[in-house]
Amino acid sequence: MPKEQKLKVLVVEDNEPVREVIRALLEEEFYVLTAPTGAEALDILRQHKDVVVVTTSTLRGQLVNGFVLLREIKKRHPRVKVILVTGASAPEIPDEIKTLFSAIVYKPFLELLPPVIAVLVDDRVGMMRD
Repeated sequence: MPKEQKLKVLVVEDNEPVREVIRALLEEEFYVLTAPTGAEALDILRQHKDVVVVTTSTLRGQLVNGFVLLREIKKRHPRVKVILVTGASAPEIPDEIKTLFSAIVYKPFLELLPPVIAVLVDDRVGMMRD
């Protein structure tokens, strides 16, 4: 399938090797955009509103960490689905934060990302479920 017809997924991760592993995992099925910072992710979302965002909770040393990024995405683009990829255990993530994510995938189970993304969308052209 041409990349223009694939669902867009934005991977936001500050650790380049981890970002590239997630990209490699997803790029066969999805058109993958990447951002090393929350600020860059918000810039990309201004141009690509029909995406699923995959982010980690820790974007180290940045003004926009994963939870701040989530709140900004939900404020600016409420229909965008956001998936958290985390090594934290469930009790470490506050309930008010958990409810804002469309899904949470716990490391090291990254192979679950493609099916989770598939469940969140209606079709391959980016129509998001409400």
